[in-house]
Amino acid sequence: MSMFTARVDGLKAEKNSAQRIVAKQLEESGRSIIDLSAGELDEPAPAVIRDAAREALGTASNRYTETIGLPLLRRQLVPTPRSYET
Repeated sequence: MSMFTARVDGLKAEKNSAQRIVAKQLEESGRSIIDLSAGELDEPAPAVIRDAAREALGTASNRYTETIGLPLLRRQLVPTPRSYET
């Protein structure tokens, strides 16, 4: 056995992968399992979301926003700024 093989054989799955393996084994054994380890959808994303993603990829809308969020969205969420001081 090479040193590389020994090192690879010693690697362990990350916790998320291990959880998914256990969930799959339990499901295959007949148990009803809701696997929340990866946060993946059971169904494909709706067409409206896929279309919006394609459109965003074709524009500059695929970058991180400012830390406080998009100005337009903030204005729409709180159209009139209020003072919280009394």
